[in-house]
Amino acid sequence: MLNIVGILPPAGVKYLPGSLRSGMASACNALGVNMSRIEYIGGWAPGSTALIQHYIDPTVQADVAAAVFFGHLLPALSHPAAAAGPAAPRGAPHGAAGVAGGALSCREILRPVIGQLA
Repeated sequence: MLNIVGILPPAGVKYLPGSLRSGMASACNALGVNMSRIEYIGGWAPGSTALIQHYIDPTVQADVAAAVFFGHLLPALSHPAAAAGPAAPRGAPHGAAGVAGGALSCREILRPVIGQLA
């Protein structure tokens, strides 16, 4: 399929179906997604040594693409400004206050970054 759209692997590299699984696991790991979530999403058994030994590439770094595809697997983060009062109304400047309860969703955190891709 990638050959059809002109995407070829580097010399000496072969893309296989496991490449998708490995890419997902490596990107999630780089983002800091909890290992149990990576195991579940990828279909590995809890505590799988194969996941760490053969699928996760520790040289992969978090980037915008990883955050767009897998950021929803991250837990909501607490925002210090939310402790100052109620949530800001929709459309208020980012960071003015968190969403209700003081937690920012991944979508709220990534909105400025994703906006730069458009």
